[in-house]
Amino acid sequence: HGVVDRLVQACYGLAFYVSKTVFPARLSPLYELELDFDPTRPVYLASVAGVVVVTAALVALRRRFPAGLAAWVLFAVIVSPVLGLLQSGAQRVADRYTYLACLPFALLFGAGVAALARRLRARSAPRPMAPRVAVFARTSALLAAPLAATSLPTAVSSVSETLWRHVAALDPGSYIAHHNLSVVLQRQGRIDEAIRSELASIEAHPGKGNEQSRHSLGSMYLRQGRRDEAIEAFRGAVRVAPTHVESIRSLVAELRRTEGADAALQPWRDAIAADPDFMQGYIELALALHTAGKGSQAEDVLRAAVGRAPTPAPALHALGVVVYQSGRA
Repeated sequence: HGVVDRLVQACYGLAFYVSKTVFPARLSPLYELELDFDPTRPVYLASVAGVVVVTAALVALRRRFPAGLAAWVLFAVIVSPVLGLLQSGAQRVADRYTYLACLPFALLFGAGVAALARRLRARSAPRPMAPRVAVFARTSALLAAPLAATSLPTAVSSVSETLWRHVAALDPGSYIAHHNLSVVLQRQGRIDEAIRSELASIEAHPGKGNEQSRHSLGSMYLRQGRRDEAIEAFRGAVRVAPTHVESIRSLVAELRRTEGADAALQPWRDAIAADPDFMQGYIELALALHTAGKGSQAEDVLRAAVGRAPTPAPALHALGVVVYQSGRA
């Protein structure tokens, strides 16, 4: 994401945290960062406009209402590290980021309640309990709606399956939610449902970054004896992430079983061709060649790896193993 995208995302975060603090409805454990971020979407334009209007209004009212501007600025400063200007993680925003940053608003709210109490006390001097009761009633009414809206996410967080179904329902395009739901379903032995969730994850994000879903899908196909589909799933994972070791190993194992040892060497060669600095690929290819009785080819591969590696110790160790097992102690 470029600078403009990040600034727009930051404005969205400012608006999001204030709005969810005031009325925390439709909370989710994961608000997934959009890979195809479009800053011209209405929700982002509205967020930018809202931040500009609120900031301008508080600056204009700074003499009459200095506490408002102070709370707004302090909130923005505290929350700034997690607004997306420097992205960390798969989330666009996160409910937990409000806990500290929105404390200035709690202070402002408390000051407002105290001011209201003073005003009511001045009007109701003969009945000192009346202003306290009135302030308590008003405060309780203000807090009732947010507390009621917060009850749902508290409940869904107790069970993994319910949690990830909740995320997927709020954001059907969340590939992480579909994948995590699939993992939960696999552990429960509900493989057909897990496959559907993994396919939904791949459909939501078919490219690099979601290769684990493709590998998981291939592993489930193997459990069902669907070897051709499993091989295609592993190939798909390697297409989008040529150096995904887990997928290459699974593909190699199936090719060795179905097409023979020579065919099983090709995925490692393809990975090295895609990334000539892929040291693990050199080592795995060399060990496979050595196991197949092609020791001299294995040594050549490892010597090439030693020549390329900035830290050649792993390749040197593998070379030592191959040479030693060839009887040249």
